[in-house]
Amino acid sequence: MVPGHACGPCHEAIIPSSFYLWHLKKHAAGDAASTTRDVVIMILSILLMSVEEQSEISTLVSELPQRYTYSDRLKNFPTETSKKLVEQLSLQDMDGQYPAIIKIFGRHFGTVKSVDRTDGLRIVFGSDQVVHLRPSGNAPELRCYTESSAEAEAVTINQKALASLQDWLN
Repeated sequence: MVPGHACGPCHEAIIPSSFYLWHLKKHAAGDAASTTRDVVIMILSILLMSVEEQSEISTLVSELPQRYTYSDRLKNFPTETSKKLVEQLSLQDMDGQYPAIIKIFGRHFGTVKSVDRTDGLRIVFGSDQVVHLRPSGNAPELRCYTESSAEAEAVTINQKALASLQDWLN
């Protein structure tokens, strides 16, 4: 069991987020029912990607950068509040910047490289660190997934992200 991990043993280890985003961008077409993090969809997406790319799964995995994930959550955080927070953080100013993201996370993570709203709010910072916020679909929680090139760093940035959110909310 990974301490602080929202769903027990980490089955999202190194590769799934890349495959999951590939699946959503290629096949979900905005269908909310398709945006579940169901493991079956993940497995099918990997198999489908292998067929479409005409490549063995081991080859696809070897081409991916080494990434580590960690997840935790803010408990007792109503889903509607989570959705409003994600919406607020997603707002761009006239220069295409994300002022709320910079205000909350900028001191720890720096500039925003990209934002993806496919499944919650996935923020990639200039350092290639990732903070992915997602309202829970089955509990009053705001889930926070982080990615980094080092395992300990994935844990640390998750703690910083959740602490930054708590500070901002208080």
